[in-house]
Order: sequence, then structure tokens, then C-alpha cells
Amino acid sequence: MKNCKDLPCYVTFDSENCTGCGACVRTCPTKAIRIKDGKSLLLVDNCIGGGLCINVCPQGCITPTTIPALEFRRTRFPIIFVAPVLYSQFRDATPGEVLKGLKSMGFKHTVDMSYFFTLFKRATEQHLKNLGPRPEGRPVISTMCPVVLRLIAFRFPSLLDHLHPMLRPVSVMVKDVAAFIADHHGIDLEEISIFYLNPCPTKMNPKGSSPAPATSHTTRAIGINQIYAELSKQIKSIQAAPPAPSLEPVFEFEEPPEGKSLLWGISGGETAESTIRNKLSISGMNETLEYLEKIELGLFKEYDFIEFRTCREGCVGGSLCAVDKYVAKNNMQQHVDRPKTRERHRENPLKDLYAEERFFDELTSSKMEKLFGQKKAPLSIENLTRINRILKQLPGFNCAACGAPDCLTFAEDVVRGRAGISDCSPLKTSEDNTKGEKS
Repeated sequence: MKNCKDLPCYVTFDSENCTGCGACVRTCPTKAIRIKDGKSLLLVDNCIGGGLCINVCPQGCITPTTIPALEFRRTRFPIIFVAPVLYSQFRDATPGEVLKGLKSMGFKHTVDMSYFFTLFKRATEQHLKNLGPRPEGRPVISTMCPVVLRLIAFRFPSLLDHLHPMLRPVSVMVKDVAAFIADHHGIDLEEISIFYLNPCPTKMNPKGSSPAPATSHTTRAIGINQIYAELSKQIKSIQAAPPAPSLEPVFEFEEPPEGKSLLWGISGGETAESTIRNKLSISGMNETLEYLEKIELGLFKEYDFIEFRTCREGCVGGSLCAVDKYVAKNNMQQHVDRPKTRERHRENPLKDLYAEERFFDELTSSKMEKLFGQKKAPLSIENLTRINRILKQLPGFNCAACGAPDCLTFAEDVVRGRAGISDCSPLKTSEDNTKGEKS
């Protein structure tokens, strides 16, 4: 039995206060959690950071692996990357006031990620146009959600070739922004500390947060709910004070987002206001699993692009958000309805960047599978036969009383030496009753 501390976990388990209810075991999409001696722990290294276990634990024993919220103040030059979902957490504050609030907290620069997201949306349109009308490789699957990337590598490796071949925007923006700011201020790259405001635990493990780190920088993640109270306080102070001109230059990637570029925080926002017509937007872990299974069966080839988000309603449903997902969705729509004044990215420079393959990733499907795929040793035919034999002995209740999520997984645990057949309580009770009847 491995200890969670030895594995790349996106969450932390408090085994002392765990009651062993098994809620986390049953909800984990990769069947990574086990109950042993009445306590929960991660058994295998296939945590994908979805955070479902955080939401279902009644004791609050599972938390995201985070850094202290105000640790950035100990660094010399902190930069914060802001995902559009942050703006949805505030009903009466504009995106501009939210960014000013972050600077008031002590961040040197605030980077609005929707600036880069819009850039990549245009590049995606160009890529799909270049693919032509042929069904080969369709549908293209979005890589924006890291949990979906890991889920496909772990459970659906046959779909790796369907993944969008472009780098995730964060891979480019970290590299570009860090270099630009270092040059502007005349400082070394090493003096810059990069932080990311996170709606879910998927980036909480720096080693596993990105399949292709763009720089030597570790992008440390802070949960939105960790700074929400302090940020709200700063925003109220800004709103109460008379407007004052900023003495610092505001770069284009620091400007508040406009119009539908804000929608990246909700399901469907990735392709909103785009030229991509044949598209689907799927949100929720169960729905994501269901549709990935259908794509694996060969369905949906008539669609060009499918956006998956494992959090219901998109990033606004992340376990580290501070407000209810439906309230946040409404707040986002209020921001979007404000008049849009200009288009951030011009078409010709975009085509030049696309032609230079600026957006493309060198990460192959085989490398993806190696990084995020199954880490367990493959089972032999003999072992598979043993699993079937054990499965026939079990009651088939899938009750999780053994500590595994279902009978099939328990049978595999027995074969792998992680459990004993006597750990099945219903089977043991049945055998004890049979012995009692015979005596």
C-alpha cells in the first residue's frame, strides 16, 4: 500500500478525522482512492485533480494541495495570472476593479488570461479551416481542461490523437509574459514569481500541472476561495475612493477583458462568438465520461470541435470557487452584456503567428500517455483469469465496504496484493453464517 505523500496528489487527505464513509471512493473517476483501516488514502498514482472528492467529503477531510494564500508577499516580484472565472465571483465589481484589487494586495502585474484565450480561439478557427471537410481526426477535442487531458490519457488513450494539437495557452503566456516583464524592468527571469488563481485543484501539483512546461518557472497556484475575502475588501476600498490615474504603465495583457472573451469561465465559452459551427460543449464529470465513451465508439465524427469541462457549468463550478456556480454564471453574463468597444487581436498578425507554428505543441500522444496514463503494471492473462474467478465469489453489491469503489476493482486489488479476499465484509458474513448453520 503506497502512501499519498509518495505520489503526485492534487489533493490532501486528513486521515485522522476521516470516518471511512467511502463517499470519496465512490466518486473518484479513476478509482484512485481506497479505504484502509477505516481511513481514506490515495492508493495509486492516477489522481487527475478533478476535485470531486473534495465536494462529497462530509467531514471536509479532503482539501486541495495549496500554498498559503499570502505567500506571494514574501517574493520580490510576484505576477498573478487571472482566469476569466475570477470576474464571475463578483456581482458589483467590474473586471477592471478586480484587477486593481489584486494589485492593491501586492501583485506587481496582473495578467488577464482571456487576452491569450481569445488569441488561441482565433488560431483554432484557422486550424480547423486548414483541416478541411474530411472526417479524419474528427472531432477535435479541446485541451483547455487539464483534467480532461489526464482523463483521456488514463482511461481513453485511443482518443489521444483527437486532442487539439495546439499548446494550452498557459504554456505560451507564462513564457511570453515573464520574458517581457523581465526585459521591461531590467531584472532577471529568476526574480519573477508567477502565481495562478485557480478555480479547481488541477494545477495544485506543479509537477503535473502542465504536460509541457514552457519555462523553468514553477507556476504556483492559489485557490480563488483563499483570497476572496481579502480581494473583496480591497475592491470595496477602490470603489469608495475617488478615481486616481495610475502612474504605472498598463500593458495590453493587463487591460480588463471585454465582451464575450469573459465567457471562458463557463461551459461553451471557448467557442462563443467563433466561426466554429459544428461544435459541442459538455460539462460535468459523468457527462464527460459518457461522451468520451461515445467518441471512442466512433460517434460524433460529424462534429469539428468538442469542448469538455469536468466541472459542471464549466470553471464556475470548480471546487475552489467562492460563490455558487449558478450565481457566478449570472454574474458573468452581466459583465458580458456591457458594451464591447474593440477587437483585441487583428487577423493578419494572427495568420503570421499560425504560419510560424507558434501555437503548436511538440507533445505527441505517446508522450501524453507516458505522462498521464496508467502507472500500474499490466495484468497477465493468468491474472485476469484470477480476477474473474474472484469476482464470481463476491456478492456483487458494489458496496465499497472493502475500501474499493466496486467489486471488480476489489478483485483486481486482491490479485495485485493490495487487499485480501477476507476484506469483503458481505462475503465474510455469508461464510460465517454458513459455518454457523452447519455447526
